[in-house]
Amino acid sequence: MLDYLAAPFGTEERLFLDNGIEGKHFTRASNGDIKLTAKGNAEAVTTAMPLAFLAAGPEYIYLPGKAELAGKIHGWQQELLKISQTNPAGGHFSDTYTRKYASLTTAMSDVQKDIVAGRKPISAYKEELRKWRSGGGDRMRAEYEASLAGK
Repeated sequence: MLDYLAAPFGTEERLFLDNGIEGKHFTRASNGDIKLTAKGNAEAVTTAMPLAFLAAGPEYIYLPGKAELAGKIHGWQQELLKISQTNPAGGHFSDTYTRKYASLTTAMSDVQKDIVAGRKPISAYKEELRKWRSGGGDRMRAEYEASLAGK
């Protein structure tokens, strides 16, 4: 079953998993692009999403009718890969992260959005960073550092 759910783009299985039944959930444009029907938008897309947590094929960029945009997005991804870095804490554990990361990150994200929207000055970031660190950020770092050191 998991193998079926992990079907790659271009297979009949992936077409069904992502779009449902042809004629009921989607139709095809003259160039072959998929066009979801109202029923497809209501059923096919929302039904497939939870299944992706079990297994999924490789990610792909498919934007029906927007091949040029898909190509640009791929180009941007290629450029970003040149500066990407592996998370050194991947595979390591922090109790504090489990308990506090969501609330700390939400508060930090809210301040960043407020700064971008002009509701708060950029100086608000420094204060929120201080709260993030004292509220658990420094503890997370120490736990990850200890785990990386094998302690």
